[in-house]
Amino acid sequence: MKSAINVVLVAVTLVVIGFRAEAEESILTQKYDLGRERSSEPQYYHMDVEIITRASDGSKAKIETYSMRLMGKPASLSVGKADTWTCGWFALKIGEGPEVTIPAMVGWSYDFNRSVGIDEHGQVLGIPHAKFEGLIDSQGKKLDALVAYQVYNQFVQFHAFVDKFAAADPEGGTGIQDLKSIGERIVFDEFSDGLPLTVGSTIKEGSVYRPGVETLEFKGLSLVAGKPCALLGVDGGEGSYTMIIEVAPAVNVETVGGTRYFGDICVDLASNWLKKADITVVDVTETSIGGKVVANTTLESQYRIRANDRGRGSAHGATEKE
Repeated sequence: MKSAINVVLVAVTLVVIGFRAEAEESILTQKYDLGRERSSEPQYYHMDVEIITRASDGSKAKIETYSMRLMGKPASLSVGKADTWTCGWFALKIGEGPEVTIPAMVGWSYDFNRSVGIDEHGQVLGIPHAKFEGLIDSQGKKLDALVAYQVYNQFVQFHAFVDKFAAADPEGGTGIQDLKSIGERIVFDEFSDGLPLTVGSTIKEGSVYRPGVETLEFKGLSLVAGKPCALLGVDGGEGSYTMIIEVAPAVNVETVGGTRYFGDICVDLASNWLKKADITVVDVTETSIGGKVVANTTLESQYRIRANDRGRGSAHGATEKE
């Protein structure tokens, strides 16, 4: 009986191996349509960000963490409507301080138009600035300017990964829709004038991000939560930025830095929505006051985005981290 079972198992194994070999040949050489309209079903995401600031000697000077949940209701581009996104929860922890939440973020909804790069108000991706003025945490403390900026920046970064890299360009520019086969690579269109970083009254004019040569590569296929996905490599090239912050009347702190981001994103081949992203951002900065250098630091940021098909921790009443 045992030998008979072994024979059956060997036969099954050979059949499976043979099937896989034939399937792999066609899967690896076939064409894919990564630019078609995405599923119209609601989308749920959780994003965690860890930012490590290193001093000039390489030691960890500070660790910041930011986490948020978002629910998106897609709209059809063919009728010119914007997607609607709702934040269900936002938390942060700065250094040795406690983890706090941002009550103003809970239940906040906003429209997101994928065709907008910089809107008529100078807002990157059309993310409204006003919501991030005077933010108060769950302990009643007002966020300082840089922390408030980071809260805002997480929404920009989220949509950059989900709606820039992982979705077709609605204006017909270079994008994921141009990747048809495994091994292909594209270079995104450049922002020749850079992207403004000015948010609120304390981050001054002249604050700008200058992207490097941003690329997207169709690296292969993957399974995420049992769903077949396109595995794409992201590389932001050598970017740079300047940020000017008014810390007191007529007293500005200026930070200049070089930056690069890289990592992988997975796009569901059925829905064409991003399923997960793991991105690393490295910034090397120099900060000066009145022309005198006061600090040189390196920042390492880890972005982790995960889709949730069941909507656990969605915008519907979620207030605690699971």
